[in-house]
Amino acid sequence: MPHFLLSFRIESDSTYQDRYDSLQEALRTIAAEIPWDETSSVCIFPAAGTAQSVADHLYYKSKLLAPKDLLLIIDLDNRTHAQYGCKYPNSLKANLGF
Repeated sequence: MPHFLLSFRIESDSTYQDRYDSLQEALRTIAAEIPWDETSSVCIFPAAGTAQSVADHLYYKSKLLAPKDLLLIIDLDNRTHAQYGCKYPNSLKANLGF
């Protein structure tokens, strides 16, 4: 089962807490173990699927809004990634190396 790193940024506004809570709930429904989340805006967890399928699940099962918010999933085992809301995807890919 692949291990994923989730990094996210939720824009601060009147619906911040609702969007944050919905992301945490979506994460609980896909993670095979309790996610490691000791740092701000980063979680690491095992889950079935690909980087894209995990990103899709988290985005569509939460209330995140791509124009405002950013969601990045990195598959640590397969060296792939998927994202929603990234303004500079080419820079992300160049810096990740995949």
